[in-house]
Amino acid sequence: MGTLDRLPDSALKVAMCISLAEKDDLVLTKDNVEEAIQRSLECVIGMKKVFLGTGEHSLVKPTTFIIRYLIKHPKHEVTRKRILVELYGQADAIDLDRIVDTLVQAGTLEIIKGEEEQIYKLTDSVIDKYESLKEEEK
Repeated sequence: MGTLDRLPDSALKVAMCISLAEKDDLVLTKDNVEEAIQRSLECVIGMKKVFLGTGEHSLVKPTTFIIRYLIKHPKHEVTRKRILVELYGQADAIDLDRIVDTLVQAGTLEIIKGEEEQIYKLTDSVIDKYESLKEEEK
């Protein structure tokens, strides 16, 4: 039995608390019950957010930024240091590692070992898809 199935019982308990806060005669009034139902329904939105999860993943925006940055770059590649500078305030080095790992596993990005640091480059298949989409739009 889920939380929503128990909502009437919860509202009744809330009505009892409201009644006790007003007086100690243990008598529920229609107003107590109506207020309890309203308060209980207000909690449903919060419960859904807590139990079902909402919104997008926290790394969606920095991931999108990286892909767009690479698409716009003439060689479709960037150093790790440069992308960290560009992501300042959006993501840190640990976030970048997670993003890069995901993009590599998805076949979107490849890592080139430079002389001094890593270079991130879009894969040829992604570049080809982007170029063909650009051509279709013309």
